[in-house]
Parts: sequence; C-alpha cells; structure tokens
Amino acid sequence: MNISKWFSRQTIYNAIAALLLIAGCVCLVLGVIAAIDWKISPALSLMGAALVLFFAATVERFETLKGLGMEAKLATLDGKIDEASRLLNQIKMVAEITGKTSLSMYAQAGRITDPPSHEEMYELIGKVKESLQSIGSSPATIQEAIQPCTRIMQHELTRAITKAMVKEIHTKQHEIRNTLGGTQTADFVNNQMREIERLEEIRLQLLHSNGLAQDSYPDNLIALLRSDSVSNFNSAGETANELEHFADQMRVLRHTGKLASPDKWFARAREAYSR
Repeated sequence: MNISKWFSRQTIYNAIAALLLIAGCVCLVLGVIAAIDWKISPALSLMGAALVLFFAATVERFETLKGLGMEAKLATLDGKIDEASRLLNQIKMVAEITGKTSLSMYAQAGRITDPPSHEEMYELIGKVKESLQSIGSSPATIQEAIQPCTRIMQHELTRAITKAMVKEIHTKQHEIRNTLGGTQTADFVNNQMREIERLEEIRLQLLHSNGLAQDSYPDNLIALLRSDSVSNFNSAGETANELEHFADQMRVLRHTGKLASPDKWFARAREAYSR
C-alpha cells in the first residue's frame, strides 16, 4: 500500500475543506437561531464566520478573487489560502456592515417593541466606523454611513432635555384656551389665537429638533430658548444651558461617531420617552 497516496496534499486539502464546510453549516444554523431570538450581535458574528468558512472550503476552485476594488491572482494552492483569508476577512466586515445598516433602517422606520438604547446605537456606530476604516473608506463616506444613527441619538437627547419646556408651553396653551369664550371681544380672541399658534410653532421646533441636519445644531434651539419670545417660561434658561452643555458632544458625534462622556449622554437620553 502506498501510504503517500493516502496522505497526499490534495487528500489533506479535501479533508480540511469537508471540515470547514461542516463547521460553516453549524455556524449558519446557530446564527439563524440567534437571529430568531433577536440576538443581533451573535447572529451577525456567526453568519460572518459561516461565510468565511464556506469560502475557505471552496477557495481552491478559484484562479482569481476580486472584490472591494482589489484583485488577487492565486497561482498556487497555498497562495489561494493566504489571499483568500485576507480578502474574506474584509468580505466578513462588509457582511457585518450590511447587517448593521439594516438595524439602522429598522431604528428609523419604526419599532416593533422598544426603541434601541443609545448604548446599542453607539456600539453600532463604532463597529460600522471600524469596518469602513478597515477597507479604506473616506471620512466623508464614514460620516454619511453613521449619520442615521447619530441623528437619532441627537434628536432623542434633545427630546429629553426639552421635554419640560415642551410641557410648559403646552400647559400655557391650555390656559389661554380656557380664557376664550363668553363675552370677549373679537380682537381679544384673535390675539389669543395668534399667541396659541406662536407657541405651537415654538413647541414643534423643540419637539422635532429643528435644524438637526445643520452643522451648527443645536445653536438654533439655544438661541430660540434665550430669545425674548420665550423669556417668560421658567424652564427656558435651564433648557438652553443643558443643550449648550451637550452641544460640543453633538458636533463631535456626528463628525467622528465618538462621545467624550457617553455615560452622561446615555443616562440623559433615557428620559426622552419616560413619563
């Protein structure tokens, strides 16, 4: 019996390919189970690992690998494995970006249960940024990719900070409405209705974080809160001061995806939807 025949290089590679294929199937099944349970991070990691294992199992069938603006000529089997490992790591990153982008769309389009926490959003931003940097994406591309999540984070923090002010404006509108009726003159009624409309415009600016897409945000809301038009509201000054406290962090977040004091941000943002 020719032992070398049984232990030839090709036989060894075939055995390794079979093991890789089995391992890939296991990772894929576990990833699907994790996705069903909404365990997003483990699901993405397992599916990414399955993708890598499947490619590694069949890599010797390719002469050339192309992708992500790169091309690798694979002249030998050993070269194929080395080049494939490098390229497949980047393919895995792209797969993770696809999953993270889906989460971003989910966060904006609507929520089945509770909205994602800012901790989850911040982790998402960091992973997407790291993945894009690893494949050489420009800072502008990275900023555009993380923008949906950074806007949501800024909006919900603003919502938490301005909630008391919005409530105070709503109470004032209700008080004005209670003065209407009876024997008031038409001029009085018209003036009161104009005041209600003016307050509603201010309330909506605060509620919807007007100017969120601008680089100067939230300076416009701070200026509004310190203007004479809302000077008679008790919470206006305090709200303006708190927005100013977070203003620099908002700017850095939308440009770099980083927060100087994430714990303080997270704690304040949790109050956005609390009663």
